[in-house]
Amino acid sequence: MTTWKDYRLRKRLFWGGFLLWMPLGILINAFGEAIECSWLVTAYAISWMFGWAIVGVWLARLRCPKCNYLFFIHGPFGMGNVWAGHCYHCGARPPKTEA
Repeated sequence: MTTWKDYRLRKRLFWGGFLLWMPLGILINAFGEAIECSWLVTAYAISWMFGWAIVGVWLARLRCPKCNYLFFIHGPFGMGNVWAGHCYHCGARPPKTEA
């Protein structure tokens, strides 16, 4: 898998997790109430937090295809921003079209 395709996959999973957590939580809550299971929403919330954190770390560990440094991480203490759309080291941006 090329790096830009990997970038798109990781970004889609990251944004998908961000945008779908509430609608899925509402559905799971309704299902939990229907079967009288009070712990189902708590289990979903905890598992979603762990899953989204893992995807976030996986996204943050992406290497830039141009400079081979970590795409989203900069600074001496590993600070970064996974919401950024460019490499912190060389300024590379992913291509607009799928390659």
